[in-house]
Amino acid sequence: MDILTAARQLQVAPDQLRQWERQGLVPPITRQATGLRDYSAHDLAWLRHVKQLVDLGVQPDFLVEYVKLVQLGPLATPARQALVAETKQRLTSRCQRLGQVFDTMEAMVVRWQRGTKSDEH
Repeated sequence: MDILTAARQLQVAPDQLRQWERQGLVPPITRQATGLRDYSAHDLAWLRHVKQLVDLGVQPDFLVEYVKLVQLGPLATPARQALVAETKQRLTSRCQRLGQVFDTMEAMVVRWQRGTKSDEH
């Protein structure tokens, strides 16, 4: 499948797919004899996964390392699992911090809606 079809399926711009490949966020895409990218079902699965992780705010360095470890095969499974667990912990901490910020902002909105006059924050 060509890049335009793949991009449409993933709801991203073709340039985004090119960028992810250049950054090493996905394994290299097979090329036709003409040099055009030829996306397979396997490539689309990778790209969907990358899109989900990018949407979650996972850092590109994680994705690059993850792709390298997957390409190394079963021997790299423990390292890949450790990388995922560490990244999950970072995301969990980030979610907790965001929850605290949200709660603080919600309290501010409630105070203002009640008409509480305060010079604090």
